[in-house]
Amino acid sequence: MRFGVGEAHGQANAIQFNYLVAKEAIAYDQQTKRFSIDVAVFEGAITDLVRDLCRIQADGDYEGAQAFIIQYGGLSADLAEALRRLDHIPVDVDPVFSHFE
Repeated sequence: MRFGVGEAHGQANAIQFNYLVAKEAIAYDQQTKRFSIDVAVFEGAITDLVRDLCRIQADGDYEGAQAFIIQYGGLSADLAEALRRLDHIPVDVDPVFSHFE
């Protein structure tokens, strides 16, 4: 997600992250500006995520897939802010996705 959600890998990561936030497996503390994981909720939330994605795929549900992407595929303000705080950290590889602008 660090490089945005304009390509499939970043968007897939955002979908997973946002789904887990919606299931309350991941929480954001406005005061500390940190995320935390509720381990007791996390495993069930992952199970739900896999089930939902597999059901969409198995059904060939294009509209359902689009709705899932719209619902979970973006960057929330909290997540965007957290990612901006990483700007000073160098990356080993500078990805260039020539198929996307």
